[in-house]
Amino acid sequence: MSHPLLSVLTLHDLALAHARYLEPRVLVFGETPPDASSRRVPYLVIDRVTPADGRVSSRQGRFSVRCCGSTPQQASLALDACRGRFVDWRPFPSLRWGAALESDAGPLIKDTSIPTEPRFSFTLTYDIDD
Repeated sequence: MSHPLLSVLTLHDLALAHARYLEPRVLVFGETPPDASSRRVPYLVIDRVTPADGRVSSRQGRFSVRCCGSTPQQASLALDACRGRFVDWRPFPSLRWGAALESDAGPLIKDTSIPTEPRFSFTLTYDIDD
């Protein structure tokens, strides 16, 4: 029996729900939060990732997580919490699909677009193979 591929949106929703178990220690958002709700706290932003070239592959899906905070320490706490939460996570019950595997990790980035409130973040990318 052939299983239809689930959409990236569905994977995004599953990842978002899975990450929400970290609250209230680390807040979780499905899109970039308003500044007021993310000040001075560690938080995650679960992002959808789609191929830039539009190619179809056998890869079930991909999502990324921005691990953020108002300080490098908060961003590091969010990073550690994210890695702990997604280790060996299987979003789909069928053994046909694998566990989420961290496929890329970005460096600490400082965002000074609001000079009085800098933000720091790491970005992790996870892949699910079928």
